[in-house]
Amino acid sequence: MEDIWSLCDRARSPQCRIVIKSAIINVLYAIWIARNNARFKDKRPNWKSSMSWVAANVVLAGNHTKALSSGTISDFSMLKAFMVTIHPTKPMNLKEVIWKPPPPQWIKCNTDGASTPTASACGGIFRNSNAEFLCAFASKTDMASAFSAELCGFMTAIEIADARGWRNMWIESDSMLVVNAYKSSNLVPWSLSNRWFNYIKLAGHMNIIVSHIFREGNHCADRLANVGLNLDRLTLWKDIPFVIKDSFESNRLGKPFYRVVLIS
Repeated sequence: MEDIWSLCDRARSPQCRIVIKSAIINVLYAIWIARNNARFKDKRPNWKSSMSWVAANVVLAGNHTKALSSGTISDFSMLKAFMVTIHPTKPMNLKEVIWKPPPPQWIKCNTDGASTPTASACGGIFRNSNAEFLCAFASKTDMASAFSAELCGFMTAIEIADARGWRNMWIESDSMLVVNAYKSSNLVPWSLSNRWFNYIKLAGHMNIIVSHIFREGNHCADRLANVGLNLDRLTLWKDIPFVIKDSFESNRLGKPFYRVVLIS
């Protein structure tokens, strides 16, 4: 049986693996049915009929799966041998991701959240229009999900900005859920509703822009959030934390990062 299932390891594409698994399962089932018919019904099995039945079920499984194929000759030959329609992979493209500083008189804060099965945390970094470091924060949140942790990071950024008198704030997150929650409070979990309403009062005295950035451009906040997993309380940095120095410098210099995206 180990040798039989090891056949799946030869396939490089998800679609081909499903076809091989389907073939194995249906062959074993066909053998079991044939033996039962021969033993209990005294019917002589027709191997050609059994093979046709197996092939039909394999085609059904291979065609109805949403899994994609690869461009390898071995997978192509396997799928064509079973007359399965090949699901080609979608073409990919490299998207350039560059962190951009805010306009003059504005402060930009990148925030993020981190979550493990036992803890969650948030982090963020404030920079001015010259991409200069202003401060950074990280904190454990003990929230139930990464989304809640990211919301905590968002609200913590507003609270720090209010305490420092920064009125023109650009908040950037790699979570579209956070961006959408800013537009609709209905997305905010009930456990954070009281704090969210307090945030709304603070935000009423500010000019706030909320935008999305891909994770490749949010490395500083991502690393700070991971640092927060090991903290006991909210921690503020007046100097650039060592853990983000390389990412901070890359952002300051406008260094591009690249994200692989599927072309629809």
